Amino acid sequence: MKKILAIFIPFLVFSQLIPYFGKNKVIYNDFKWKEYHTQHFRILFYDRERLPEIAAYAEQCYEKLKLLTGVEIKEKIPIIYYKNHFDFEQTNLYPGIVPEEILGFSEPFRRRVVIPADLSPFQLKRLINHELTHIFEFYILYEGLSPSSIFRIQVPLWMMEGFAEFATGDWEPFPVVTIVDAVANDMVPQISRTGGLIGGSGRVPYDFGHALFDFIRDKYGMTGVRKLWWEVKKYRIVRYTNPIKNTFHLEREIFHSQFKHYLRKRFAEYLRRDMPDDYGVAISPKFPYTYIFSYQLSPSGEVAAILTVNYSQADYDIVLISMRDGRVLRNITPGITLKYQKIRFGYDPSSGRGIAWNKTGEKMAFFGKRTKYYRLFIIDSFKGKLLKQIKLKDVYNPSSPTFSSDGKKVIFTGFQKKNAFIFEVNLDNGRIRRLSPGNFYIKEVAISPDEKTLAFTATIGKEEHIFITDFPKMSNIRQITFKNGVDINPSFMDNENIIFSSNREGGFDLYSINIKTMEVKRYTRVSTGCFFPQFKDGEIYFTGYFRNNFRLYKTEPDIKQKYIEKERKIAWSTPAAKIQENKIRLRKGIGKLSLDFTTPISIAYSTDGRLFTSAYLSFSDIFADHTLFFYASNDYYYQSYHLGFVNQKRRLWWSLNGFQYKLYYFFGYYYPQYYGYVPSIVLRKLTGANFTFYYPFDFYHRVEGSAGILNIKENTGTLLPSGKYFFYSGTFFNVDLQLVRETTRFKSFGPISGDTLNLYFGKAFPLGGDHKIDNYSISVDARKYINIGRDFLLAFRAYYNGSFGKTPFLSYIGGNNEIRSVGYRAILGTQTFFFNAEFRFPITYITYTAIGDIGPIRGVLFFDLGGAKYGSYPFKFAEGSFPDIRLVDAIASYGYGVELFLFSFPIHIEYVKRTDLRKTLYSVYNFWIGYDF
Repeated sequence: MKKILAIFIPFLVFSQLIPYFGKNKVIYNDFKWKEYHTQHFRILFYDRERLPEIAAYAEQCYEKLKLLTGVEIKEKIPIIYYKNHFDFEQTNLYPGIVPEEILGFSEPFRRRVVIPADLSPFQLKRLINHELTHIFEFYILYEGLSPSSIFRIQVPLWMMEGFAEFATGDWEPFPVVTIVDAVANDMVPQISRTGGLIGGSGRVPYDFGHALFDFIRDKYGMTGVRKLWWEVKKYRIVRYTNPIKNTFHLEREIFHSQFKHYLRKRFAEYLRRDMPDDYGVAISPKFPYTYIFSYQLSPSGEVAAILTVNYSQADYDIVLISMRDGRVLRNITPGITLKYQKIRFGYDPSSGRGIAWNKTGEKMAFFGKRTKYYRLFIIDSFKGKLLKQIKLKDVYNPSSPTFSSDGKKVIFTGFQKKNAFIFEVNLDNGRIRRLSPGNFYIKEVAISPDEKTLAFTATIGKEEHIFITDFPKMSNIRQITFKNGVDINPSFMDNENIIFSSNREGGFDLYSINIKTMEVKRYTRVSTGCFFPQFKDGEIYFTGYFRNNFRLYKTEPDIKQKYIEKERKIAWSTPAAKIQENKIRLRKGIGKLSLDFTTPISIAYSTDGRLFTSAYLSFSDIFADHTLFFYASNDYYYQSYHLGFVNQKRRLWWSLNGFQYKLYYFFGYYYPQYYGYVPSIVLRKLTGANFTFYYPFDFYHRVEGSAGILNIKENTGTLLPSGKYFFYSGTFFNVDLQLVRETTRFKSFGPISGDTLNLYFGKAFPLGGDHKIDNYSISVDARKYINIGRDFLLAFRAYYNGSFGKTPFLSYIGGNNEIRSVGYRAILGTQTFFFNAEFRFPITYITYTAIGDIGPIRGVLFFDLGGAKYGSYPFKFAEGSFPDIRLVDAIASYGYGVELFLFSFPIHIEYVKRTDLRKTLYSVYNFWIGYDF
């Protein structure tokens, strides 16, 4: 019964396409929204503190983009801003869980900008400019078209994100490092035949898209930039035409050659410098650990703790490595844990260190998020055992943890209200105290060995500089670095000298400054970047960016340059619009519901050749907290419909639903001893209305339930041996409850590690009709994914569904990747079960064809086992004893297959053999479209 009576019925039909339960977005806050209008914007907010800045920045950026694009947007643009990123992660406007790395987004259907406000003034303005550029892009591409047409326009991601970066008018410091690194190592991504960029990291569309628009502007002028945008609007997804070729009439190889030449010329001065590898041998772990986001040396200096990507697990871990050869000694945060969602880190080194070691080397500190708050986690440095966790209530985006010498306190930075501060937490009682004043935006902190001086970085306009102050009183604050650029990652060499990273002369080099004499020494001259310097036992340790990766290096100090730092005044003002208080309106009620979008037709194709299609239409309020939706599907030749209203404004989501579903399965084909080989189709029509709810306990666990009145009609002409019909018609009141656990981690092709569990119980109470529907149902669906290296994994699934009582329901299984050797939905009974074991492995990651890119292409070896039992009729699983076992009523299959992705649809081609465990009975080829379990 679970398959027809679970909480959100349309998603059960969607599950034929995407059969995953999903993690939980938890809505902790009940936001009291207000609205304020400027000339071109509707600004929606619940915390007024940064309203004047956002109003001023938005209008400035609008005028700038109007001149840049030649476009004027007539309607007012909604800007929805949240006080901080934690609140921002609760928005219902983002499709799914909002990652910490997402700083904001704009959506194309109703052209809303959604941002958090916990940024420095310069970063906030840049973010508004970036996201507002997307609104102008949407206007260029989609104005005058129906919402469904949005899905037909294929725009390369580098155009969308690259132009948004280009429109800000400046380069952020770290993206320059990634560009220069690619040019120096001949790793510049190339435009593919379909218009996308090939290769590199997730930053490629942003950074190289920005560089491409710089190149187009310098070569063709702004006329060329605008021509590219108006040209790309002509393209449809089925054509997959390269917009560069059509706009500028250049073959992609020629265009790529010209682009590389442009970058080499532009960054020629950088390319004459050294690479990080010229300063020492990399001391970095090997695959699957890639990238070192930050690190901390142990007190002895023999071991380093690194915060890195565990590629094979699609996770972030803290790993101990030997400083002799980079050998991995221990992963101290292995596997999936429910203690925190993810270790907090920053991809950009200016975000600060993510981990700290205490003076004795016994403990380590890092930040993560659990439930509503960020937390400081203290673990055993070598065993990984969690020793303590402290809730950082009302402190967001924590970074740069630093132990006091006695190990009783941790100093760190974090965001609170409008600014970023330095905090101190007492590890004994968990008490948090704010140390710094409120006129700085602080990212990083370091303490001198004698603990009398504290250094920190603070943002001034678009620059970052180093300040020092007496500690612990935080008195006599003074700035000590002044040159144009970004000074980050301060660390004390001794009580008087601070070593840091700076791009004041181009690439991020290593410098030191004497806090008394203000003498600056430069130790490197690199084209890319050296970060997180630490000085120990006469040597400098640092991470260097080289060949699209962060590696750990060790070098002896070699002074390249000396000078005295000179003070200068840095002019920066924060404009603020004058807010007319009488124009602020409190938003009440749901407000107007507007069309969100119409989806393109979704498709699945079963192993017996039947096609499933569906479409979805929704209307929601400005915050997407309330949604009215209509869903329709065609399965085989049976139509189903669903109309619902969902309220997801608070933690407890609920919905009201009315629906009619026509479902089918095949009766009798595999039970000749009772029914004969008659592949008769059975239609099950379910009509009703219900109330559903969804309550997340945390990120991984939730409870779902529903209650409603339903009418069921089943029909076919086949009789049971007893003469009674196998099928029911009647009206009943149904209640059900589900407990869901989902820890699965995904890559582009599907699950890679983790586990899933769904427990279901439902009860039907008779109300009337031909049959008194009186039963209860239970269901268990458990899955486990074990990564065994790179993208190889073992996948297991165990499923059971049983219905009991006076009128038990039938359930059905078979086909696709349930039991492959039988027909689709052809095994049925009042109890059904199956078990799958699969070995999944990569074949290729991408393949270019005349109809587009297909990939990744993956292989699978599989074994299926299952069966069904009806009521009290006998069911004999097998006979014989191990190893000479023969299946009797149970069914097994094995085989191999390939999976490829075309237009994002997973397509499966499989060779399947049915077996009774003694011999192979027959073999078949299967073709189906849908996601793996």
